[in-house]
Amino acid sequence: MGTQVQFSSSAKDQVLKTKLLNLAAQIRFKPTKYKWSFVEGTSQQITSLSKPKYIPTSTGDKRALLTVSYSVEYLFTGLTNWNAVKPDLLINANPVAFTVGAAEPPKTTSQPPRLVNSPCSVGSTAWRC
Repeated sequence: MGTQVQFSSSAKDQVLKTKLLNLAAQIRFKPTKYKWSFVEGTSQQITSLSKPKYIPTSTGDKRALLTVSYSVEYLFTGLTNWNAVKPDLLINANPVAFTVGAAEPPKTTSQPPRLVNSPCSVGSTAWRC
């Protein structure tokens, strides 16, 4: 809690080469707007930055939601310039759920790693499992 987290999107320009009406064509999708929503219980923070920074204010379950607006353009290779298609496309990314805890961060150990003589299993007390 209180630690800054930076989110980012993998949205990028994409060009699809195809044939339309038996002519070589290209269709280009470009991200133009971002809408991030960070949900904490009943409150919500919204930003339009492409790589927002977020600082949780309480412990518990949180969600990050993203909607990206893409412009769409097409051209016929060698015949026309890029032509815009309206309206833009709105694409919702899959929400990301995460939990913010109040516990202390894990302690680092200065002991060197060593092998265990049996497979690690849930609840194992073997060191480094």
